Amino acid sequence: MPASDPATAPGALLTRERPAVIIGGGPAGLTAAFELARHGVPVIVLEQDRQVGGLARTVEYRGFRFDIGGHRFFTKVPAVQALWRHMLGPDFLVRPRLSRIFYGGKFYDYPLKPLNVVKNLGIVTTVADLASYVVAKLRPIRPEVSFADWVTNRFGRRLYRTFFKTYTEKVWGIPCERIAAQWAAQRIVALRKRAAEPVPGADHMAVGGRQHAALAGVHRSRQQRLASTP
Repeated sequence: MPASDPATAPGALLTRERPAVIIGGGPAGLTAAFELARHGVPVIVLEQDRQVGGLARTVEYRGFRFDIGGHRFFTKVPAVQALWRHMLGPDFLVRPRLSRIFYGGKFYDYPLKPLNVVKNLGIVTTVADLASYVVAKLRPIRPEVSFADWVTNRFGRRLYRTFFKTYTEKVWGIPCERIAAQWAAQRIVALRKRAAEPVPGADHMAVGGRQHAALAGVHRSRQQRLASTP
C-alpha cells in the first residue's frame, strides 16, 4: 500500500471523537502521542510519575540533577532520527563517549573489540569463544525469534552468556528468550572486526540540552484536550 494512502497514516483506524489512550509517558509513549496528535487524533497519556520522560528524563533532588538513564540516543530508523532532529533542532548535540563492560575484574570495550577481548580473556577462553562463534556462523539459529537467538548468531553462545544474558535480564527483568530479536537489532552494535573500524552511533552519543522542554512542551500545550513525548 502506498505511503501516501490515507489508510496508512497514524490514527487512520481511530476516530477523532474518542481519544487514543497511551499507557506510559516515556520516549515511546510520548512520541506515539505526538504523531497521533499531529494527525488530528485526540490523545490521553497515562503516566504514573509526576514527570514525563521515562528513562530519558532528568530529576532534581536537593539542588542536584540526576539522569535516570544514560541519555544515549541510538537508532537505525531514519524516521526516528528525523523526528528527534526536528524536535531538538540545534540542541541535538553529538558528543564522544566511552562505554566499557567490567567483567572478571577487567574492563572490556563496548562495542566489543576482538583484540581487547583476547587480551582480557586469555588464550584458552578466547579459543573456546572463537569456536563457539564459528559454530554460530556455520549453524545459525533459524528462525531468529528472540534476543538470545539474535545475539548468539552474531557473537556465539559463549559470548552471549558472558556479556549479554545476565546483564540484559537484570536490567529488564525479562528472560532473553522472551525479548524479540528486532529489539536486539535496534540496540546492539555488531562485533567490530578491527579496533579502528568506525561504527556509526557506537562511539558517540546524541544529547539534547532542552530535549525535555521541547518534547514535554507538546504535553503541556495539549493538556486541555490531550495529555500528550523524551
